[in-house]
Amino acid sequence: MKRYVLVACVVAIIGWGVGGVIDKVALNTMPGMSPLAAQFFRFSLATVALLICGLFTGFYGEVGRLSCRAWLYIVLSGLLGVGVGGATYLYAVQLGEVSKVAVFSSGYPVLTVFLAVPFLGEKLTWNKVVGTLMVVGGLMILSLSRGV
Repeated sequence: MKRYVLVACVVAIIGWGVGGVIDKVALNTMPGMSPLAAQFFRFSLATVALLICGLFTGFYGEVGRLSCRAWLYIVLSGLLGVGVGGATYLYAVQLGEVSKVAVFSSGYPVLTVFLAVPFLGEKLTWNKVVGTLMVVGGLMILSLSRGV
């Protein structure tokens, strides 16, 4: 893996790791608020932050050059990944232990690996197979523990 890709992954891990704990604290301080409402507020604020970033970086011009096909994929990704995935993750965090929910829900790359082969033409190498099996094994161990 290239160094800059590794650094970006580490920053994402830090953001998601800290964010998971903050999600649980936030949900605990909002009795009666649904995870869907929390997701709405999270992404409304993120949208405002991105709009401000756009003012300083000028990425708005890039948006206007997107093809209809690109828009379709971005919309689907937003609906599935950000919308459904994020809201159901918050639901699980609200009801369970965030340390288990975060690890278990991080098993999504297993599906990504198997979808990337037919849809993106990526090669299924032995390293990917072994890594995926290790993730599945870890998910099975975690699912057998009490008190998720």
